[in-house]
Amino acid sequence: METVTLFPDEKIKKFIGDYTPKHPLLDPLNPVTYGPLDFFDYYFEHKRQQVEAIENARKVIIDVGKEFKEICGREYGFFDSYFVDDAEYLVIVLGSTAGTLKSVVDTLRKKGIKAGLLKLRVFRPFPSAELAAVLKNIKNIAVLDRSISFGAVGGPVFNEIRSSLFNINPEHKIINYIYGLGGREIGIDLLASVYTDLIKIGETGKIKNLISYLGVRE
Repeated sequence: METVTLFPDEKIKKFIGDYTPKHPLLDPLNPVTYGPLDFFDYYFEHKRQQVEAIENARKVIIDVGKEFKEICGREYGFFDSYFVDDAEYLVIVLGSTAGTLKSVVDTLRKKGIKAGLLKLRVFRPFPSAELAAVLKNIKNIAVLDRSISFGAVGGPVFNEIRSSLFNINPEHKIINYIYGLGGREIGIDLLASVYTDLIKIGETGKIKNLISYLGVRE
C-alpha cells in the first residue's frame, strides 16, 4: 500500500550497536531489585526524579535523530511537517494515518486550498513549546485521536495540543476527532471531511462540534 525503504542491515546494526543490558535481570555478581515498594517518605521525590529524567529525553531524541541522519540520510525529530508553513487548515495525527492524509492534502492543494498536516512522532515528553512555535499562526486545527478517554473533554492528543496552545493565539479554533478504534479502517473520504469541517469553521468562525466520532455507526 505504501513505499517502504529498507536500509542495509550492517548500517542499522552499526547505529543500534550491540545490546548489552546495563542492569541484567539475572546477574548474581551484581544483584538488583525490580519493582520494589516505595514508601511515602521518598515516593514523592522519586516521582519528581522520573519527571526530570523524561524531560532530559528531549535532547536525546533530537541528538539520536541527527545521528541517524548521518548514517542513513533521514532525520527524525518530535514531529514531521507537510505543507505546514503556510497552512490555513491543519490536521494533527499520529501513526500511519498520516500517510493517507498526505494524499488528501495533495488533492486540496491542487484546488488552491491551503491544507497542511503535522504527524506527531513523540508523545512523551510532549513537545509543547516546539508545537506552539509552529502552530501559533494557524487558526483552524483538527486533532485526530485513535484513542478514547472516557469522561474527558476529548482524546489525549487533543487535550495536550489545546493545552500547548492555550493563551498563544485567541483566534485558534481546535476540534477533535476520535477515529479508528479497534482497528476500524479510515478512508480518504472521511479524512477529507475533516478538512471540509475546518473550512466551514474558517468561514463562519464557529465550531459546531468540539468532539466528533469519525466513521462510527451512531
